[in-house]
Amino acid sequence: MIYIKRVTLLVLIFVLIAGCSNETISTDSNIIIEKGQVKSYEDILTVEEIEEDIDGDEKKEHIKLSISPALKPDPENKNQYLWDDSHVWQLVVEDEGNFYTLPYLMTMYKAELYISNEEENQNTIIFLTKGTTLSFLQYKHNQKGYFEKKVIYNEGPILHRSTIK
Repeated sequence: MIYIKRVTLLVLIFVLIAGCSNETISTDSNIIIEKGQVKSYEDILTVEEIEEDIDGDEKKEHIKLSISPALKPDPENKNQYLWDDSHVWQLVVEDEGNFYTLPYLMTMYKAELYISNEEENQNTIIFLTKGTTLSFLQYKHNQKGYFEKKVIYNEGPILHRSTIK
């Protein structure tokens, strides 16, 4: 019975992810993300919102990172939320009424969002996930009007993670 629930959950997650963005694979194995509709969720928590110029047009785009279903506070630490691999992470960039839903990975522990503005990584969104796997994703706006996703690193399962900070 537990096996059937897990398989059903994995299929549902795959369907949700496939329906969340308009993406195609290019010949150089990068994922191209074109503008499209954003899937809306009933129970969603926005965990971060950023205004930053991602496409180099000197106008700031609205970047929003959300999680569905909304997280519950940890009863032992009210400043920490509880989530697991059943939560859907949604990263959306809005640019003058156009929406880009950037593909993401599930995580069980922590996610970090960065905006890079250095030389070859000019105006790049970096998404780092830490949990049962470790992933490092790069989303870069192309001057042709779309985002390119590049998987820098994606490995798992993680056997040990240091908590030294």
